[in-house]
Amino acid sequence: SSCPIHLIKPKLKKASQYSVVGFGFALSAALFYSLFGIPGKLVMESMDSVWPYFMVMGQGTLVGALACYFIIGKDKGWTKVSRKDHLLAMLAGLLWVVAFASLASSLKLLGMATAWPIANLNTIVTVVYSSLVLKEISIRQQRTKMFAGLIMGVMGIILLVLART
Repeated sequence: SSCPIHLIKPKLKKASQYSVVGFGFALSAALFYSLFGIPGKLVMESMDSVWPYFMVMGQGTLVGALACYFIIGKDKGWTKVSRKDHLLAMLAGLLWVVAFASLASSLKLLGMATAWPIANLNTIVTVVYSSLVLKEISIRQQRTKMFAGLIMGVMGIILLVLART
């Protein structure tokens, strides 16, 4: 189970309810992802390196995950997860560390207004990845929209970089 979807999911009866609640969680993620960058940027301005912030932020991540587990999700579902899924989750965590280290370094070098949108090209990459690997979107049917989105995203990044220089 996840935090806190396992509390809500049994109460949802229609696919449209899943969409509304999922959309709400996605907006919440966007809000909190953008908010965590602000204190991070403020702290990193006084540091020569991003690594002290990175380590303390990692502690905050652990405390937050433990709080979710102990306050919201005490079902011990993680003990029933297969070894393969544990390893995949650990790989996801390791990849997140590399991504966050790259983001923190770019925030320090470029500033939040430029670095954040560039780092969030992951939206475009994720759509392509989910289409090719996970088959969540039909590439044949959505090819034009996907390429148009990719081109607009890259153009937006170029404009941001040009505005910075």
